[in-house]
Amino acid sequence: MLSTRSLIRLAPVIAAVTALTACGADGSPPRAEEIPASSERASSTPKPPEELCVDLVAHWAERELSGDSGYGDYQSRGLSDGQNNILLEVVAEAKAEREKRGKAAAARLIEREARQRCAEFHKDGGPTSAPGGWPA
Repeated sequence: MLSTRSLIRLAPVIAAVTALTACGADGSPPRAEEIPASSERASSTPKPPEELCVDLVAHWAERELSGDSGYGDYQSRGLSDGQNNILLEVVAEAKAEREKRGKAAAARLIEREARQRCAEFHKDGGPTSAPGGWPA
């Protein structure tokens, strides 16, 4: 995570990049063909928690399998304890699958297991509370 001091130093760069991406390189507004059609714009409807769980678990599982696991703990990855437990199980199974059947099979397993386990995790509309009232 960036420190406040680093963010302050990056502020002019961020502002410039934002301005350039909102306009043409010469400062002109974007042409009509450069603006995505409404169907291509990001939806204002948030994803259901189950889908967010799938996206997070699949993303971090793929990163783990690629050897890129240096992103800190589960909280810095944006995962709940329950999602992290799903991630750990999926990664272990995907590593075994990769050894047996290769990368493509491991990728399919990640998607399938993340979807199945997140559906179970959210089956009653959301994760249940753990003992003591803490979220799972």
